Amino acid sequence: MDPGLFSSCSTSYLVLKRDQITNIRYRSVPLRCHSWSCPVCAKDKAEKYKVRMRPLFARENLHMYTFTYFHSKPEEEVWCEYQSAWNRLRTAIVKRFGTVHYCRVLESHKESNYPHLHVIMDKLVPPTWLNKELLSAGFGYQCDVKQVRDDQAGRYISKYLTKVWTNEKSAQIRRRLRLRIISFSAGVCTRLPGPSGWHLVGIESSMEGAIDKIKIDATWSEAIEGGETCTKEYSEYYETVFTYKEARNGT
Repeated sequence: MDPGLFSSCSTSYLVLKRDQITNIRYRSVPLRCHSWSCPVCAKDKAEKYKVRMRPLFARENLHMYTFTYFHSKPEEEVWCEYQSAWNRLRTAIVKRFGTVHYCRVLESHKESNYPHLHVIMDKLVPPTWLNKELLSAGFGYQCDVKQVRDDQAGRYISKYLTKVWTNEKSAQIRRRLRLRIISFSAGVCTRLPGPSGWHLVGIESSMEGAIDKIKIDATWSEAIEGGETCTKEYSEYYETVFTYKEARNGT
């Protein structure tokens, strides 16, 4: 087996089992770290957010804003206050133009240790009013605005979420302060349905150990008596299906 097939950020693997009427299905999947600092997990989480954010992307009049901060204050002070600045700006927008639906992504500058925000919002805020409120809220004077389609919005979100933070000092500040990379308004991000019917058999330290666990557990099952076995290796998991010789009346 090629170990490269199962590249993982984790050293542990879950062994799952689903007992159905016609077969028993086993699956071994890596236990992920779910960190934005991990390129494997960041890509997976970004793709899921693209799907979850469809209620926002389906709305009309989508615009993407990029908000920066002045560099006159100490770096860490700006990171600590970035959330308060956004809350002040959002509150001002709602008071002036009504309810807005949005998604925002936090990012660091490459050349400096300061943050900036990418915001997709279902409202076009007049530039003259926005520039004035940006300064009052605590942002810098630079602001980029452009209209985006629903398909563009998803690509932009995925792009910014999977960007590698090459500025290590900014990354350390974000982790220490436990700042969220992505946040959104209520009702624009749905939950993805979780897997149903799967039961945990065990946790192993390697893919090979997980496969051995599947084989051991399967030997105690009636599924292998006269049935068929189908094994598949995917880039992220290993799956074995033991088919019963005859379908049972229940699970």
